[in-house]
Amino acid sequence: MDFTFTQILILLALAIVGIITITVSIRFNLTEYLSDRRDRRKDKLKVVCPHTELIDLAEGTYVQPLFSLVPGEAIYQCPICGYATHDLEAIQALS
Repeated sequence: MDFTFTQILILLALAIVGIITITVSIRFNLTEYLSDRRDRRKDKLKVVCPHTELIDLAEGTYVQPLFSLVPGEAIYQCPICGYATHDLEAIQALS
């Protein structure tokens, strides 16, 4: 099978254009996935427990429990929903 010089150039040009197209599409999808990953993670964390607050710092997103100690008692209470618990270890496990 003999190829002419122009056919070889056309085949080479099509191969280069195809490789560039595939590379750009893969990079675009990967970039989109990485940018949305943080938002998806935050949405999942919000559903996990209503007694927490998400704090964005330069190092990343942190979860802080909202429980506070009720004065005069050994009860920890969520100021948002009013849930009360005696289990300090469970509260510390949230963070």
